[in-house]
Amino acid sequence: PARKIEVISALQGLGLHHVLQRYAVGYFDDELSKNNAYSRECREKWYEESWRMFQWDDPIFDIDNQKEIEDTPTSFMSRGSHRISSDGPPDWHESLYNTLSCLSNQDSKGFLNHLVHARNAVLFEIGNLSGGESAPTHKCKILNDLELVYEKLYTNQSKKASDFLDLSMGGRLHSEFKPQFQFEEQVLSVKEVLLRTLRAGKKGNTEYELDLASHLKAFSTMARAQSSFQVADGCLQRLVTVIASRSNVQRNMELKLEESKNLWCRKDFTSAIRTVKSVISNLKQDSSDELLSEALILCGKWSSQIRVESANAVLKKYLKPGAEMANLQGRMKNEKDGLRSAEAHLALGNFVAELYDNVISRIRSREWKMAGLAANERKKEHSKCEELMAVAQKKYRDKKANKSKRKSVSQGDKSLQELEQDLQEIYMHKRNLEKVIDIDTKERLNVVKSSVDFLKLALESFANALSTSDVGDKINMTKYVYKMVSLWYTGKAEANTVIASVHRKIPSFRFAPLIYQLFSRLGQPSKASSSQLSSNEKDNEDFQDILRQIVIRICVEHPYHALVPLIALSNGNKIGSGVSGRQSSTYLDNVGDSKVEATKEVLNKIRETGPSYLADLIHSYERICNAYIDLAMAPTQQFHAQRSKYIPLSVMD
Repeated sequence: PARKIEVISALQGLGLHHVLQRYAVGYFDDELSKNNAYSRECREKWYEESWRMFQWDDPIFDIDNQKEIEDTPTSFMSRGSHRISSDGPPDWHESLYNTLSCLSNQDSKGFLNHLVHARNAVLFEIGNLSGGESAPTHKCKILNDLELVYEKLYTNQSKKASDFLDLSMGGRLHSEFKPQFQFEEQVLSVKEVLLRTLRAGKKGNTEYELDLASHLKAFSTMARAQSSFQVADGCLQRLVTVIASRSNVQRNMELKLEESKNLWCRKDFTSAIRTVKSVISNLKQDSSDELLSEALILCGKWSSQIRVESANAVLKKYLKPGAEMANLQGRMKNEKDGLRSAEAHLALGNFVAELYDNVISRIRSREWKMAGLAANERKKEHSKCEELMAVAQKKYRDKKANKSKRKSVSQGDKSLQELEQDLQEIYMHKRNLEKVIDIDTKERLNVVKSSVDFLKLALESFANALSTSDVGDKINMTKYVYKMVSLWYTGKAEANTVIASVHRKIPSFRFAPLIYQLFSRLGQPSKASSSQLSSNEKDNEDFQDILRQIVIRICVEHPYHALVPLIALSNGNKIGSGVSGRQSSTYLDNVGDSKVEATKEVLNKIRETGPSYLADLIHSYERICNAYIDLAMAPTQQFHAQRSKYIPLSVMD
């Protein structure tokens, strides 16, 4: 019997549901029935597959004797009358099967009776748990969904089907919680059965049809995220049948797009990209910007990962158009569109940031420096060629003039033809050098220009994504703030220009995790006039100006997070008598007076421009910080001779 149960479990894992049911009925004989534990387990497997396959009465395996089934709202649930024999109280899946069967037959009394049996089965299981086992919370969720449906159908309470559609884990199960998916999958399957039952009972009601379609799509996404590709494919196949009556180009392409995601997760990269490209071509004709944006972004990301197209082609054909379309959709202030816009801009920003890093690595590489030295040598050689050519031209003209005057030629002088040949060789060598120098110069300039373009585009893309504030916890935006600020720090004038234009549209709370990193960069701008500043000094002045604007905005809008670190930085040169000698000078050199003065200027600016209560708050924080500093720096020499480490606070004046 144990081997038979293993076979049933294996068939269930492979998704061979019809074979499993036939096997379970065929082997449910007297020999197996003698072992009560195995018989109950086999019966539970059979009942689970029955409600999963919407077979509310067991199908008659002898097809010749099967009767015609009337076309009723619940005909897809009525496929026979054979049942596996049952003894003792019903277990979980048997009770669930009977409860759903009563629901399909609109038997409210039977529904409640079998729901009680299901509750008892769960309570019995909880009562027999050992210390290391977890409670069957997924079964409690199913019971809650069944009760919600009962209240909707048989009481006066008006509830929508969407009330129990919330996906329990939202499709965001982490890899370490992957074993939980087998339980979550059962919850979602029951939700699907309930929606199908409600839909079958009220034909023509589009509410249930739309809810069922949304559920199947979300179910497929969650299964794909957990690498349960068979479950994901099954959801899509059932979704096709649900929307068949309302099929159109956009819905068909939406299914195709989901199919391409499944193919990509299965590592069938060629088929995935071919499918998403066909979606793009069809959607361009249908003018569906919403879905087209997602398809373009996906195609761009996948093409760049397996390098089927060049980086420039991916950028121009897919990522930039997709981000622009998503940006237009995001302006509609819809949470779904905002999330899609943020994801599109982040995909574009990540791709371009990677290109920028590659270009910068190339510019800083030894090969780039060696190529620059070789280019300089060619320029020097070109200058020498010009000098040689000038000399050769003079000799040629002089020789030609002497020949016309028929002057005597000294022995060993080159003939006019030889001089002309020398001149031609020097000219050809000079022309070849000019071509190579021109190619090198254009290539190096294009590389430098591309680094600037990539930097600007990456910063703009991250800023557009970060300006979307209603993404919830679906995207971890913190790491992208770090990425954007890191790019800003590595860039110069171009980065300052972009940040100056975009930082105000980013909510200040996005910068809150970077308080210490931002404050540590505060400094004094140069006091020289702008005409006397070098390019680096001018860039630093612009950087400090933008940084102060960001810091002031953070402190004004989030004073309880930001003011204390800023005040602590303004006290950087207060070392008291507890630090002296060489350590004192080293500490002050590291802190620097410019940083301390800069933070004091920022605090004064906050007092002037911020709300009135901020001045009092800053004053209070400064007093308490000074008190802590005085306490920390108080002399303790008089206590060094004592063995006790306890120093009374009352003696610290």
